[in-house]
Amino acid sequence: MYKVLVTNDDGINAEGIRSLIEALSKFTEVYVVAPAVQQSTKSHSITFLREFAVRKVEIEGTKRAYAVEGTPADCVKWGIKKFENEGIKIDYVLSGINHGGNCGAAAYYSGTISAAMEGSLNGIRSIALSVQSHGATHFEYVCGMLENLLEMSKKIPASTILSVNAPDIPVWKVKGIRIVRLAPYDYGEAYVLEDLGDDKYMINIDRAEPDPLVENDYNVMTMGYVAISPISFSLNDELSLMKLQGLASAEDIIAVFIDSQEKSLEKLYNPEMFDRKVTALANCISRLDIPAVVANEYGSGNTIEGIQENIVRSETVVKSGFNAWKMKDFESVVSLSGARKIIIAGTETHTSVLQTAEEAIKRGYEVTIIEDCCGAVSQHEHQIAVENLRTRGCRVATLESEMLKITEEINHSAINKIMKILAMNENAE
Repeated sequence: MYKVLVTNDDGINAEGIRSLIEALSKFTEVYVVAPAVQQSTKSHSITFLREFAVRKVEIEGTKRAYAVEGTPADCVKWGIKKFENEGIKIDYVLSGINHGGNCGAAAYYSGTISAAMEGSLNGIRSIALSVQSHGATHFEYVCGMLENLLEMSKKIPASTILSVNAPDIPVWKVKGIRIVRLAPYDYGEAYVLEDLGDDKYMINIDRAEPDPLVENDYNVMTMGYVAISPISFSLNDELSLMKLQGLASAEDIIAVFIDSQEKSLEKLYNPEMFDRKVTALANCISRLDIPAVVANEYGSGNTIEGIQENIVRSETVVKSGFNAWKMKDFESVVSLSGARKIIIAGTETHTSVLQTAEEAIKRGYEVTIIEDCCGAVSQHEHQIAVENLRTRGCRVATLESEMLKITEEINHSAINKIMKILAMNENAE
């Protein structure tokens, strides 16, 4: 039976945490360490170099329960150490159920999410649970998800938490579950400074209507779905690190993989060749220290294995249309790389590849299309698109010719490895 550490930021007597305890006690061992009083928006603050009191309390359904005169992060830090010293290994940290959503920018300030992150930082799988309204009363849908959420958490690294945001509506009104990313900062819920007069101010929230065409946690929760978002709080920015360390190629190149996903393969006239060629390209650019951005179409499945396994220095962005430049994440990653030359591979040649390449040309980039690393629904569509790309100012090259060209131009020491990759790819044809 799993041993679960339960905490929150609304305080140990809040209805949300009591509902969570009751539900978990049916199939786990529950250990509670929660703030004695309300600690909302305390983020990841800890009580440093100051004493705080802890008192044992009795809560039905728990193995042990403690009220802490401190922050949510204090509770998790103290609880993990306390039970570890007693030989009790905590399997999961569950934080919530919070009275109020923690979508988008709220993740930066939420004590609920930061408590889960404290568990994650200690190598323990952690989940943050929230229900939309500060006067929330409908916790039953989230409670009914708990067993599935524990299993879902096992499928991702312990360094990544799950943030669950549910609408405050009866179970029968919930439309379903969506796995989505967090809303951008100031989207949906903007933090505004309110001048109360007499040199007094208050930070408040300005809420906007949801946009049904944009999938993020705020929109889907507001429209009646439960939003589940994986959140990683790694403080390293790999692309910036590469830029500052000078690890990007001497030619200032970035590779772009467009819609190179499992479901996209099913549409192609040449899926096996595309998979093989794109895998070889990913292997080559990794050897050449060329940064990459993987632009995936929402709902088209995982990135193909060949890219996942070979690309080391990359960022993945999710798009909802053909032109990747319409997504600010894509634009910022490419801009941050400092590259002026872009090599593009992916699907489909006549839609996403074409529109993304055209926009790059308009923005002043030098664009090279790796022709045999692109695919379309038919060879005819592919060939017409390639000609259109050429007339719009793109260079068109093959995998072998472009990789050998780049390797020679930057005098890279990986030349033998590149030639071996290309030879293996040719032999597989």
